[in-house]
Amino acid sequence: MRDLAHLPLIIALAIYLVIITGCASLVEEVQTWESDRDIPKLTAGLRHSDPTVREKSAAALGRIKATSAALELTRVLESDSSRRVQAAAARSVGAMKSVASFSALMQALQSSDGQLRNAALETLFEFYDAKVLSDTESFEVLLLGIERGTVRQKVAAAKHAGGKGKKAVESLSRFLTHSDSEVRQAATMALGFTGDVSAGDSLLRAMRDPDESVRQVAMVSLGMMGDKRAIEPLSAAASDSSSPFWSSALAALSKVDRAAAHK
Repeated sequence: MRDLAHLPLIIALAIYLVIITGCASLVEEVQTWESDRDIPKLTAGLRHSDPTVREKSAAALGRIKATSAALELTRVLESDSSRRVQAAAARSVGAMKSVASFSALMQALQSSDGQLRNAALETLFEFYDAKVLSDTESFEVLLLGIERGTVRQKVAAAKHAGGKGKKAVESLSRFLTHSDSEVRQAATMALGFTGDVSAGDSLLRAMRDPDESVRQVAMVSLGMMGDKRAIEPLSAAASDSSSPFWSSALAALSKVDRAAAHK
């Protein structure tokens, strides 16, 4: 009778092993599904109880660009319990250029999970490059890239946002009071890329930022713009050879002088 006492545990373990083995073999099978005729099975896989099966199914649908599954992938992006599965869905709707997922991708950017945010933003950048978004949506993506992206994504977003010129200045200037110094640095860089004189006041404020890197970027940005109002603060910084951004100040002054000479 003592041996029978362990029977429920043994049965439970046996069932668990069967389930795990079954899921593992299904994951392997999913990875062989690569054609249009496999779309129904892959779409069904998005609702499987195993997150690995859902993740592999989402990725496979993206590889074969199964546009008929775009709405189901958007549902996964919005509501799946696994961040890995959501990230896979984000990448796949990007491969399909499924603009219908725009709102879900923007919502994913608010996630605390870095992998999901990165996947969503990379997809939105793909939409931006493909010119499938409206002007308003495109600019919103760039601003969120500055605020929520990785350092590489912030720099890329700053260059494109700056390319919008004068109309971007007000929105970018708001970031100069952001609590994250990397966001302030990217915004300062973008203001320089606008090349518009209306950004000068904001850049002069950025030169008083508590973060040294932000001040350095502000100097370079003012130099890029050739703003004469930058000469006094740049000269002060350039006169201190012990300053860590002394060389940046000198380079910016040189650009201001060259810009003045061509006017």
